[in-house]
Amino acid sequence: MQLDSIRATTRKRVSELGWMEGKWTDHYRLFATPKVSEFRRDAPVFIAPSRGGLWLVVRDSGHTIDIARYLSFDPTTKRWKRLELGIPTYSSYAETAADWNGGRLVFEYAMALEPYLGHTLRQRETWSRLSRDEWSLTVEQQLSDGRYVFIEESRL
Repeated sequence: MQLDSIRATTRKRVSELGWMEGKWTDHYRLFATPKVSEFRRDAPVFIAPSRGGLWLVVRDSGHTIDIARYLSFDPTTKRWKRLELGIPTYSSYAETAADWNGGRLVFEYAMALEPYLGHTLRQRETWSRLSRDEWSLTVEQQLSDGRYVFIEESRL
């Protein structure tokens, strides 16, 4: 596949997410754990294409850090890719095993957080289109026994 063809296909696939572009209100919930109380907030989120339509950028100002998620499609592997930067403390990268399915896109990934947590953190992130003007992003964390538990949710 030539570079121009790769870019054209990427732009086309990213443009399919044009329904996400604009300003949203993130109704965020961090679920309670035995050590942390539940936390909720509403905050603005801005979504726009970047790099000539090669990426869709989701920007929000978190509770203590700013977060930017970059979403793109790689036609050579036929996978969606997601890069997240939590400025100034972390970054994570993930790619899907499959395409959008039933309005859902699922990323499974590991974050090397040994300096902070003492171990690698495994998570699953699900992007879901709920209706024409509503979507959600949920994050689950894998426990040592292999089960996943919800740790946070954004409804936009």
